[in-house]
Amino acid sequence: MRSNPRAIVLGIFAASLMVQTSSASECPGLRPEAKIAWEAALKQSDAGHAQWATGDASVIKKMWANTDDVTIFGGLGAYERGWDQVGARLDWSATQFSAPVSGNTDWQKEIVSVHVCNDISIATQIEQFTARMEPAKDERRRFVRVTLVWRSGPDGWKIVHRHGDALQPRHVP
Repeated sequence: MRSNPRAIVLGIFAASLMVQTSSASECPGLRPEAKIAWEAALKQSDAGHAQWATGDASVIKKMWANTDDVTIFGGLGAYERGWDQVGARLDWSATQFSAPVSGNTDWQKEIVSVHVCNDISIATQIEQFTARMEPAKDERRRFVRVTLVWRSGPDGWKIVHRHGDALQPRHVP
């Protein structure tokens, strides 16, 4: 599936503007260079997720650790374990989306919470984007609640787990 270059550029630009933090904590002794590297990886991940919403998983796949212990609980069902399965699932899930008629997914996020340490971090966030979804090419705004777990290693910060599913309305108990 071909991606619209204009949509990708607009998505990346929007992603770079939408890094918001409402609750963040840092481990004692967090090295400044570890925090800076994690923040840079998070921005790259945002750009990758924005591109994924247009049908292209190539950028976000680069943000994942290529190890046997990675996992994904995707919003399109099931789960996968190990890079071979996770990478294939990212490719497949991207094919379920395409850019909206306007070409701009307007991908955004709101960070709900972040906990950053030197070697591991966890972010919870609400992602939103406009895209068409297979099989009917239904175009609408989607809201996804996401948990990302990151690990720092020789190749920098890499995603080791993602859980994403549709944000549901709050029900009164």
